Amino acid sequence: ARPALAEGACEPAPAIAGLAAADALPRFAAAYESMLARVRAAYPKARVWCVTHCAGHSRGCEGATFTDNLRGVPLAAYNAAIREAARTTGANVADAAAFGLDYQCREDGVHPTVFGMAQLARMVELSIEHEAEIAAEHEAFGVLRGAPGPATAALAAQVVAETGAYVS
Repeated sequence: ARPALAEGACEPAPAIAGLAAADALPRFAAAYESMLARVRAAYPKARVWCVTHCAGHSRGCEGATFTDNLRGVPLAAYNAAIREAARTTGANVADAAAFGLDYQCREDGVHPTVFGMAQLARMVELSIEHEAEIAAEHEAFGVLRGAPGPATAALAAQVVAETGAYVS
């Protein structure tokens, strides 16, 4: 994945060379759906939750240090594939991306710090508690990073107040 190179951003971690293959997104979607189908087959009574991805924010930087794309494919496209695979297989979605927040990550721009894990955990917890509202807003407004619907914006404000999550 490629770190952001925004003006004033901290020096990014080295990027993995090259863009994703043209079929990276369809392969991810197929593999994710296959994984969920295998979980469903092995544990038919389990309540399965899929978590969408949001951007990382390294300490000491003013904005997200990790862009919203993974080697040229927008994270929103991967998140759409996660949502669709969940819908197809009867899983639930803890839509962390809908909050439009960044989590605190290590210098690699991806892996959360202890604080970042608490931020992600709170987003997941609220996503589970308010799944129907978030899904309804997704249908009504779409989910654009940084532009949550009114109910999700209120939940995002709660996360920020409770954890100090970043908003880029």
